[in-house]
Amino acid sequence: MAWTRRLSSGKFQGLYRDAYGKERSAGTFPRERQALSKAAAAEEDARINPRSPEARTITWAQWEPRWLARRSVAPQSLKADMSKIEHHVRPKWGDVPLADITQGDIQEWVNELRRSGGVRTTSRYEAGRPLSASTVTKCYRLLSSSMRAAVTAKVLDKSPCFDVKISKDGVSPERYLTDDEQDAICAELDGQDLVLVRLAFGTGLRLGEIIGLHWESIDLDGKTLHVRHAYDPEDRSMKAPKSYAMRAVPIPDEVVALLEEHRTDSTPALQCPIVHNGSTKCRTGLVFTQADGKPIDGHNFRHRRWERACRRAAVRDSQGRDIPVGHARVHDTRHTYASTLIRAGIHLAQVCTLMGHSSIVVTMRYSHLGNSQWGAVAEALNRRTAGRTAKPELRVVKHW
Repeated sequence: MAWTRRLSSGKFQGLYRDAYGKERSAGTFPRERQALSKAAAAEEDARINPRSPEARTITWAQWEPRWLARRSVAPQSLKADMSKIEHHVRPKWGDVPLADITQGDIQEWVNELRRSGGVRTTSRYEAGRPLSASTVTKCYRLLSSSMRAAVTAKVLDKSPCFDVKISKDGVSPERYLTDDEQDAICAELDGQDLVLVRLAFGTGLRLGEIIGLHWESIDLDGKTLHVRHAYDPEDRSMKAPKSYAMRAVPIPDEVVALLEEHRTDSTPALQCPIVHNGSTKCRTGLVFTQADGKPIDGHNFRHRRWERACRRAAVRDSQGRDIPVGHARVHDTRHTYASTLIRAGIHLAQVCTLMGHSSIVVTMRYSHLGNSQWGAVAEALNRRTAGRTAKPELRVVKHW
């Protein structure tokens, strides 16, 4: 049985006995509970080896608590992980001995998750809703982590998590909304929803970055905002932006005016109520909040407010007919922002910085929008070659 010992430094040493009865240390820790947990896990490891009968029969569900005791993750991350474990990992692998899990089995599992998902219903594991490539990857990484831990603990000789392929999501068609379509959508919105969408069209921020925007990150006098945080709905925490793309973005005058009005009407909270991961800190509340000061629900915004506005919005054509805007995604505001900059002649490198792309290669997807400038390029090349189009005079040279 594991136990702890308080040291003169105030820290706690986790102790246990190995399979031969010899006292061992699992290390020193600032908290007694942590020291005891690590010692208990180490004691389990010492009791099992790859050649023992238990190592050949231990199931994933039996191994799970030992693996979890070794992990060091933030509470909010653990909550998100446990949801995936309970719905997709444990139902599939819980009753299977670790030694019987093969690479082929895992490949079939991730393929099934991509096709039709999988959840525990009563006592059976049945098909559910297809999962995105991102969610399947997270589920697979959890299983892989547990198997690596089993190898480290000498419960397994080798992890079966290798050469597993996860099919990617199909590329969604990008849509570039015209000025009239933007105005039509915004006409169906009001309050902070209107401010949010105008901000999205005017700055190209991702929805998570907008939800994670704090008032301290907006300089209305300087007409600039700083992207420092992004809200993660799974962890319910603030993280660094995607690809750690912290950046400054100019704010159009129209959006500045809307933000000023919104700040006056909303009475901003003094502090953000959300956990900030890493070393990020905040001094003020969020720009867009629910009534209790917490971040808005991105899922509800997409499906209740944005999609409803798109369904109702229409643009009148030259013949007086109302043409529905139709389906558009919130992320299309970002594509629209990029297209506006490219068509205005802004260099791809600058667009890359403003968009927070990890590489200019990502921004190159918008390069075709700049084809309207090819006429100027062709004209410059024609001027350079002018006077060299005539055929050169040929003469015979004899060599003696």
